[in-house]
Amino acid sequence: MNKWNIMSNFENEMRHIYHELALRLNLSNSSFGVLYALVETDQNLTQKELCNYLLSSKTTINSAVKKLISNNLVVMDETKKVKLTKKGIEVKEKFISKIIEDEKNAFNNISDKNFEIVNNVANTYLNELKKSFSKYNEVN
Repeated sequence: MNKWNIMSNFENEMRHIYHELALRLNLSNSSFGVLYALVETDQNLTQKELCNYLLSSKTTINSAVKKLISNNLVVMDETKKVKLTKKGIEVKEKFISKIIEDEKNAFNNISDKNFEIVNNVANTYLNELKKSFSKYNEVN
């Protein structure tokens, strides 16, 4: 297997892990993302802020927020910010905060030496992508 396939498989596996997690919580990927963003930032966010944070379209975020509102997990306050309800806070405490803690623990279980290697590889890859992709402009 070549380097590109390995990285592509890694990226797909990461997406699959979070997709399966969202399904186990009976959430869509985008609804899980909205809850995750609210917990991780520890802020109430507008739909536009959620779009920017999650790199998702307005339609996707709007649908996710509507679904979360219908499930009584979030509300939109008077400033149009999405915030967790009492039930949403329970989900935060029971699941989302623990998931974030599990992610941190997974990183902490990587030795410093291996983490340094991963960090160097990731940064090199990102810099190479940025350099390569800088040549692309508008389609039309």
